[in-house]
Amino acid sequence: MVAHFPLDDNVVRVHRRLCRLMTDDALRATRADAAWLLERADAEAGEWPAAATQASRVLNASYVRAVDDELRWRSTNGLRRQPETFGHSRQFLDELLQQVDLVAEVELLTNLRPRGRALVGVCPFHDDHDPSLTVWPGELRWRCWAGCGFGDVIDWVLLVQRGAFSFRQAVEYLSARYGVPLEKPVPNRRGPRHAHKARVA
Repeated sequence: MVAHFPLDDNVVRVHRRLCRLMTDDALRATRADAAWLLERADAEAGEWPAAATQASRVLNASYVRAVDDELRWRSTNGLRRQPETFGHSRQFLDELLQQVDLVAEVELLTNLRPRGRALVGVCPFHDDHDPSLTVWPGELRWRCWAGCGFGDVIDWVLLVQRGAFSFRQAVEYLSARYGVPLEKPVPNRRGPRHAHKARVA
């Protein structure tokens, strides 16, 4: 995938440290996002200065390499880092994400327009003049490239609420809004958790 792109070893090392903190799902999503940017860099090469296009290629190819290295290391060592589900089953959360309209939730705050297989728009969470919000409807994911956050629609609701909702309250809100029967969560035997925060890029 990245063999024909130049890499920056320093960027790879920095990204590896960031990757070490991510769940497996977040790593795969981040890799897909960076790979998408590589595709767009080629498709839109004539629309941007050559230096900017090359810088984007180096940055994102380095990110892909860092993620691949981290996933390979985890596989070799038999390690997995899974997201906290706060008492809900993974099956229920996956079904909820399939039923919720991510694009509709995002467009409550900003307008989106097509760009390749994704949708892009101005991020409503910072002073954004060059659209930095990307939504992949088919993959049920979003990301603000300026660093506001990334993830699924639950992460989006948590970011919109800015700490007013816990993870469980965000799930209850989406379940009620889209008519998805709410699963009764299993109590956490290890005691209460801190409120889930939207993942920060």
